[in-house]
Amino acid sequence: RLFATNTKKGEQQHKEGTKKEGGAPDTTSTDRLLTSEQEEFFASLNQQVYGRAFIERLRDLQEYINKFGNCHVPKRYAENQTLGNWVNKSRQMYRKYQEGRQSSMTEERIEILTKMGFAWYGQTHQGNGNRDLQDGNSPPLCKETIWKNYFDELKSHMEENDGMIESLASGTKLGKWTARQRREYQKMQLGERTMITEERAELLNSIGFDWSPWDTKWKLRVKELAEYKARHGDCLVPVQYKENPKLGRWVSTQRKYYKLYTEGKPTRISQDRIKELTEIGFIWVRWEHLWNDCEEECKVYK
Repeated sequence: RLFATNTKKGEQQHKEGTKKEGGAPDTTSTDRLLTSEQEEFFASLNQQVYGRAFIERLRDLQEYINKFGNCHVPKRYAENQTLGNWVNKSRQMYRKYQEGRQSSMTEERIEILTKMGFAWYGQTHQGNGNRDLQDGNSPPLCKETIWKNYFDELKSHMEENDGMIESLASGTKLGKWTARQRREYQKMQLGERTMITEERAELLNSIGFDWSPWDTKWKLRVKELAEYKARHGDCLVPVQYKENPKLGRWVSTQRKYYKLYTEGKPTRISQDRIKELTEIGFIWVRWEHLWNDCEEECKVYK
Protein backbone atom coordinates (compact mmCIF):
# COMPACT_ATOMS: atom_id res chain seq x y z
CA ARG A 1 0.00 0.00 0.00
CA LEU A 2 1.00 3.62 -0.44
CA PHE A 3 0.93 4.40 3.28
CA ALA A 4 2.38 1.09 4.50
CA THR A 5 6.09 0.82 3.91
CA ASN A 6 8.74 -1.59 5.12
CA THR A 7 10.19 -0.07 8.29
CA LYS A 8 13.73 -1.35 7.80
CA LYS A 9 13.76 -0.23 4.20
CA GLY A 10 12.56 3.22 5.22
CA GLU A 11 15.22 3.52 7.91
CA GLN A 12 17.90 2.42 5.46
CA GLN A 13 16.78 5.10 2.97
CA HIS A 14 16.81 7.64 5.78
CA LYS A 15 20.39 6.74 6.75
CA GLU A 16 21.80 6.57 3.25
CA GLY A 17 20.05 9.63 1.89
CA THR A 18 19.96 10.47 -1.79
CA LYS A 19 23.37 9.90 -3.29
CA LYS A 20 25.06 12.45 -5.47
CA GLU A 21 27.33 11.45 -8.29
CA GLY A 22 30.48 9.99 -6.78
CA GLY A 23 28.65 8.35 -3.89
CA ALA A 24 28.48 11.36 -1.49
CA PRO A 25 25.20 11.87 0.36
CA ASP A 26 23.07 14.80 -0.73
CA THR A 27 22.91 17.01 2.35
CA THR A 28 20.47 19.39 0.61
CA SER A 29 17.66 16.80 0.42
CA THR A 30 14.82 16.75 2.95
CA ASP A 31 15.70 14.67 6.01
CA ARG A 32 12.51 12.60 6.05
CA LEU A 33 11.80 8.90 6.45
CA LEU A 34 9.51 8.79 3.42
CA THR A 35 9.60 6.92 0.14
CA SER A 36 9.63 8.89 -3.09
CA GLU A 37 6.12 7.61 -3.83
CA GLN A 38 4.86 8.94 -0.51
CA GLU A 39 6.55 12.30 -1.04
CA GLU A 40 4.91 12.61 -4.46
CA PHE A 41 1.52 11.75 -2.99
CA PHE A 42 1.65 14.36 -0.22
CA ALA A 43 2.97 16.97 -2.66
CA SER A 44 -0.06 16.30 -4.88
CA LEU A 45 -2.63 17.04 -2.15
CA ASN A 46 -4.68 20.18 -2.66
CA GLN A 47 -3.69 22.71 0.01
CA GLN A 48 -7.00 24.53 -0.33
CA VAL A 49 -8.85 21.32 0.58
CA TYR A 50 -6.60 19.93 3.30
CA GLY A 51 -4.59 22.92 4.48
CA ARG A 52 -0.83 23.35 4.30
CA ALA A 53 -0.20 22.66 8.00
CA PHE A 54 -2.42 19.56 7.89
CA ILE A 55 -0.47 18.10 4.95
CA GLU A 56 2.79 18.76 6.79
CA ARG A 57 1.50 16.81 9.79
CA LEU A 58 0.46 13.98 7.46
CA ARG A 59 4.07 13.76 6.37
CA ASP A 60 5.16 13.61 10.01
CA LEU A 61 2.59 10.91 10.70
CA GLN A 62 3.71 8.86 7.70
CA GLU A 63 7.28 9.09 8.90
CA TYR A 64 6.15 7.76 12.27
CA ILE A 65 4.28 4.90 10.53
CA ASN A 66 7.34 4.02 8.48
CA LYS A 67 9.47 3.92 11.61
CA PHE A 68 7.13 2.14 14.05
CA GLY A 69 4.55 0.45 11.83
CA ASN A 70 1.46 2.10 13.40
CA CYS A 71 -0.28 5.42 14.10
CA HIS A 72 -0.23 5.20 17.89
CA VAL A 73 1.70 8.41 18.42
CA PRO A 74 2.15 9.22 22.14
CA LYS A 75 0.77 12.58 23.22
CA ARG A 76 4.18 13.43 24.61
CA TYR A 77 6.25 12.15 21.69
CA ALA A 78 9.74 13.41 22.47
CA GLU A 79 11.05 13.20 18.89
CA ASN A 80 8.21 15.33 17.53
CA GLN A 81 6.08 17.05 20.18
CA THR A 82 4.12 18.89 17.50
CA LEU A 83 2.99 15.58 15.99
CA GLY A 84 1.93 14.20 19.37
CA ASN A 85 -0.15 17.28 20.12
CA TRP A 86 -1.66 17.27 16.63
CA VAL A 87 -2.73 13.62 16.85
CA ASN A 88 -4.42 14.28 20.19
CA LYS A 89 -6.10 17.43 18.85
CA SER A 90 -7.30 15.57 15.75
CA ARG A 91 -9.10 13.05 17.96
CA GLN A 92 -10.79 15.90 19.84
CA MET A 93 -11.85 17.55 16.60
CA TYR A 94 -13.20 14.24 15.33
CA ARG A 95 -15.36 13.81 18.44
CA LYS A 96 -16.78 17.31 17.92
CA TYR A 97 -17.39 16.47 14.26
CA GLN A 98 -19.32 13.35 15.30
CA GLU A 99 -21.50 15.40 17.63
CA GLY A 100 -22.27 17.98 14.96
CA ARG A 101 -20.32 20.70 16.76
CA GLN A 102 -17.96 23.21 15.15
CA SER A 103 -14.76 21.41 14.20
CA SER A 104 -11.75 21.75 11.94
CA MET A 105 -12.20 18.10 10.94
CA THR A 106 -13.69 17.47 7.49
CA GLU A 107 -14.84 14.47 5.46
CA GLU A 108 -11.70 14.77 3.32
CA ARG A 109 -9.38 14.83 6.31
CA ILE A 110 -11.15 11.89 7.93
CA GLU A 111 -10.91 9.87 4.74
CA ILE A 112 -7.17 10.28 4.28
CA LEU A 113 -6.38 9.73 7.96
CA THR A 114 -8.49 6.57 7.97
CA LYS A 115 -6.61 5.25 4.94
CA MET A 116 -3.37 5.86 6.84
CA GLY A 117 -4.70 3.75 9.72
CA PHE A 118 -5.18 6.68 12.10
CA ALA A 119 -6.01 5.60 15.68
CA TRP A 120 -9.14 7.71 16.26
CA TYR A 121 -9.53 6.79 19.92
CA GLY A 122 -5.95 6.07 20.89
CA GLN A 123 -6.70 2.80 22.63
CA THR A 124 -9.34 0.14 22.06
CA HIS A 125 -12.73 0.98 23.60
CA GLN A 126 -15.78 -1.16 24.02
CA GLY A 127 -18.78 0.13 22.11
CA ASN A 128 -21.61 1.61 24.18
CA GLY A 129 -25.31 2.16 23.55
CA ASN A 130 -24.53 5.00 21.17
CA ARG A 131 -22.27 2.73 19.13
CA ASP A 132 -20.09 5.69 18.33
CA LEU A 133 -16.96 4.33 20.01
CA GLN A 134 -14.97 1.88 17.96
CA ASP A 135 -11.61 0.15 18.05
CA GLY A 136 -8.78 2.62 17.72
CA ASN A 137 -8.09 1.92 14.05
CA SER A 138 -11.68 1.33 12.92
CA PRO A 139 -12.93 3.57 10.10
CA PRO A 140 -14.88 6.47 11.65
CA LEU A 141 -18.62 6.61 11.20
CA CYS A 142 -20.11 9.12 8.80
CA LYS A 143 -22.43 11.83 10.14
CA GLU A 144 -25.56 10.14 8.81
CA THR A 145 -24.71 6.85 10.55
CA ILE A 146 -23.96 8.65 13.81
CA TRP A 147 -27.28 10.50 13.63
CA LYS A 148 -29.16 7.26 12.93
CA ASN A 149 -27.46 5.55 15.88
CA TYR A 150 -28.59 8.31 18.23
CA PHE A 151 -32.08 8.21 16.71
CA ASP A 152 -32.33 4.46 17.29
CA GLU A 153 -31.20 4.90 20.89
CA LEU A 154 -33.77 7.66 21.45
CA LYS A 155 -36.50 5.49 19.94
CA SER A 156 -35.59 2.64 22.31
CA HIS A 157 -35.55 5.03 25.26
CA MET A 158 -39.02 6.36 24.43
CA GLU A 159 -40.41 2.85 23.98
CA GLU A 160 -39.09 1.91 27.43
CA ASN A 161 -40.51 5.07 29.04
CA ASP A 162 -44.01 5.24 27.50
CA GLY A 163 -43.01 7.80 24.88
CA MET A 164 -41.59 10.23 27.46
CA ILE A 165 -38.28 12.06 27.03
CA GLU A 166 -38.57 13.83 30.37
CA SER A 167 -36.70 11.02 32.12
CA LEU A 168 -33.69 11.57 29.85
CA ALA A 169 -30.84 13.24 31.74
CA SER A 170 -29.68 16.43 30.00
CA GLY A 171 -26.03 15.72 30.82
CA THR A 172 -25.90 12.43 28.90
CA LYS A 173 -24.77 12.20 25.29
CA LEU A 174 -28.30 11.32 24.19
CA GLY A 175 -29.73 14.19 26.24
CA LYS A 176 -27.36 16.67 24.61
CA TRP A 177 -28.18 15.22 21.20
CA THR A 178 -31.94 15.66 21.66
CA ALA A 179 -31.42 19.27 22.81
CA ARG A 180 -29.31 19.92 19.73
CA GLN A 181 -32.05 18.54 17.44
CA ARG A 182 -34.48 21.10 18.91
CA ARG A 183 -32.04 23.96 18.37
CA GLU A 184 -31.39 22.88 14.80
CA TYR A 185 -35.12 22.51 14.15
CA GLN A 186 -35.69 26.10 15.30
CA LYS A 187 -33.01 27.21 12.84
CA MET A 188 -34.78 25.33 10.05
CA GLN A 189 -38.06 27.07 10.89
CA LEU A 190 -36.29 30.44 10.75
CA GLY A 191 -34.75 29.58 7.38
CA GLU A 192 -31.23 29.54 8.77
CA ARG A 193 -28.46 27.11 7.89
CA THR A 194 -28.92 23.91 9.90
CA MET A 195 -27.74 20.31 10.14
CA ILE A 196 -31.30 18.94 10.40
CA THR A 197 -33.19 17.98 7.25
CA GLU A 198 -36.86 17.46 6.43
CA GLU A 199 -36.22 13.70 6.39
CA ARG A 200 -34.68 13.78 9.88
CA ALA A 201 -37.53 15.92 11.22
CA GLU A 202 -40.08 13.48 9.78
CA LEU A 203 -38.27 10.55 11.41
CA LEU A 204 -38.34 12.28 14.78
CA ASN A 205 -42.01 13.16 14.31
CA SER A 206 -42.77 9.51 13.54
CA ILE A 207 -41.73 8.50 17.09
CA GLY A 208 -43.55 11.41 18.73
CA PHE A 209 -40.51 13.57 19.38
CA ASP A 210 -41.35 16.62 21.50
CA TRP A 211 -39.95 19.73 19.85
CA SER A 212 -41.15 22.03 22.67
CA PRO A 213 -40.68 20.15 25.96
CA TRP A 214 -41.28 23.25 28.06
CA ASP A 215 -44.78 23.70 26.62
CA THR A 216 -45.55 20.01 27.01
CA LYS A 217 -44.32 19.98 30.60
CA TRP A 218 -46.42 23.07 31.38
CA LYS A 219 -49.61 21.48 30.00
CA LEU A 220 -48.92 18.28 31.95
CA ARG A 221 -48.40 20.10 35.26
CA VAL A 222 -51.52 22.28 34.77
CA LYS A 223 -53.52 19.10 34.15
CA GLU A 224 -52.11 17.49 37.29
CA LEU A 225 -52.83 20.65 39.30
CA ALA A 226 -56.47 20.65 38.12
CA GLU A 227 -56.76 17.01 39.17
CA TYR A 228 -55.29 17.85 42.58
CA LYS A 229 -57.86 20.62 43.06
CA ALA A 230 -60.68 18.28 42.08
CA ARG A 231 -59.58 15.87 44.82
CA HIS A 232 -58.59 18.32 47.57
CA GLY A 233 -60.66 21.43 46.85
CA ASP A 234 -57.71 23.82 46.44
CA CYS A 235 -54.35 24.32 44.68
CA LEU A 236 -52.24 24.27 47.86
CA VAL A 237 -50.00 21.43 46.76
CA PRO A 238 -47.35 20.71 49.43
CA VAL A 239 -43.76 21.25 48.30
CA GLN A 240 -43.00 17.71 49.40
CA TYR A 241 -46.07 16.07 47.92
CA LYS A 242 -45.36 12.36 48.15
CA GLU A 243 -47.95 11.30 45.56
CA ASN A 244 -46.40 13.58 42.93
CA PRO A 245 -43.09 15.19 44.03
CA LYS A 246 -42.63 16.87 40.64
CA LEU A 247 -45.97 18.67 40.93
CA GLY A 248 -45.08 19.92 44.43
CA ARG A 249 -41.75 21.32 43.26
CA TRP A 250 -43.35 22.83 40.15
CA VAL A 251 -46.01 24.70 42.13
CA SER A 252 -43.33 26.13 44.43
CA THR A 253 -41.26 27.18 41.41
CA GLN A 254 -44.20 29.00 39.80
CA ARG A 255 -44.62 31.08 42.96
CA LYS A 256 -40.95 32.05 42.80
CA TYR A 257 -41.32 33.01 39.14
CA TYR A 258 -44.42 35.04 39.98
CA LYS A 259 -42.58 36.93 42.74
CA LEU A 260 -39.86 37.87 40.25
CA TYR A 261 -42.57 38.95 37.79
CA THR A 262 -44.20 41.30 40.34
CA GLU A 263 -40.77 42.78 41.12
CA GLY A 264 -40.14 43.48 37.44
CA LYS A 265 -37.21 41.07 37.30
CA PRO A 266 -36.41 38.54 34.56
CA THR A 267 -38.52 35.41 34.98
CA ARG A 268 -39.69 32.34 33.09
CA ILE A 269 -43.41 32.90 33.62
CA SER A 270 -45.53 34.99 31.25
CA GLN A 271 -48.67 37.04 31.79
CA ASP A 272 -50.70 34.48 29.84
CA ARG A 273 -49.52 31.66 32.06
CA ILE A 274 -50.22 33.68 35.20
CA LYS A 275 -53.77 34.22 33.92
CA GLU A 276 -54.18 30.52 33.12
CA LEU A 277 -53.19 29.46 36.64
CA THR A 278 -55.20 32.21 38.31
CA GLU A 279 -58.35 31.04 36.51
CA ILE A 280 -58.09 27.57 38.05
CA GLY A 281 -57.56 29.01 41.55
CA PHE A 282 -53.80 28.96 41.90
CA ILE A 283 -52.57 30.43 45.21
CA TRP A 284 -49.70 32.77 44.40
CA VAL A 285 -48.82 33.83 47.99
CA ARG A 286 -49.36 30.81 50.22
CA TRP A 287 -48.80 32.48 53.60
CA GLU A 288 -51.18 35.34 52.72
CA HIS A 289 -53.90 32.86 51.76
CA LEU A 290 -53.44 30.90 54.99
CA TRP A 291 -53.56 34.12 57.00
CA ASN A 292 -56.84 35.17 55.38
CA ASP A 293 -58.30 31.74 56.12
CA CYS A 294 -57.25 32.11 59.75
CA GLU A 295 -58.97 35.51 59.98
CA GLU A 296 -62.17 34.06 58.57
CA GLU A 297 -62.13 31.26 61.13
CA CYS A 298 -61.59 33.78 63.95
CA LYS A 299 -64.65 35.75 62.81
CA VAL A 300 -66.76 32.62 63.00
CA TYR A 301 -65.75 31.96 66.63
CA LYS A 302 -66.50 35.57 67.59
